[in-house]
Amino acid sequence: MNKNRDNSLDIISGIMITWMVVYHIFMWAGLTGHPIYKIPLQWLFFFMPWFYFKSGMHQKLNTELSIINYIINNTNSLIVPLIIWTTIGILVSIPEMLFFKDYPLWKILIEPFYKIMLSGDKMIVEYSFGKT
Repeated sequence: MNKNRDNSLDIISGIMITWMVVYHIFMWAGLTGHPIYKIPLQWLFFFMPWFYFKSGMHQKLNTELSIINYIINNTNSLIVPLIIWTTIGILVSIPEMLFFKDYPLWKILIEPFYKIMLSGDKMIVEYSFGKT
């Protein structure tokens, strides 16, 4: 059996990984207003959903699982790590917010939940760097 690898998926993934690195460099440098950041962002805004799409293309469904077990398994493998790592990120940023930005403790604890409900993933950028 001869299986050929689809190189086009690798090329697209390479472009998306490169853009993700550049995207984070611009965010950390505070240069999100620069045209070199804004123009590619208009074209490559889907860089994170791309990886979810690509992983879903190659996922083999287990037909022996019920839909409830399937949802529980995927929740445990995706949502639980998201909650854990988001909590770690918030805990790491608490000393900065308390001592350098002089936020009150109640605002530090409530603001991440408010922002994630308000704007999704932009919450992390605004919480860490201020409005962009």
